[in-house]
Amino acid sequence: MILKIFFACCFLMFFSISNGIGQTSFGNETVITSSNRAASALQNHLVVDLNQDGRLDLLIYAIINEKIAWYRNLGNGNFSIQKVISVNNSDDSEIAVADLDGDGSLDIITVYDDHNIGWYKNNGSELFFR
Repeated sequence: MILKIFFACCFLMFFSISNGIGQTSFGNETVITSSNRAASALQNHLVVDLNQDGRLDLLIYAIINEKIAWYRNLGNGNFSIQKVISVNNSDDSEIAVADLDGDGSLDIITVYDDHNIGWYKNNGSELFFR
């Protein structure tokens, strides 16, 4: 019975996002950055509401300059220019976000291939400090 309910929900969900014949349509592509170098250097990314304004932002780690950067979602499909949070990090960083200090602002956590862990504290005013 549970399996039948699951499949019925999947069927309804499919038809709510498609035109009914198996073709889902999307809007036009929005280019956030047009730098080939930036796009090819992308190592890790997160889609997260970093400034908690109700819009999903883009947080990236790029291999070139070993940079952590944030593209703030301005709404209506528009994003800010890149806000660099940190450069010259160790190779192969992984990024995550969490409110580490309990102040209500999302902080950035990095884990490097040399086994170091970094914390960039969000001061709540779109500035991050290590």
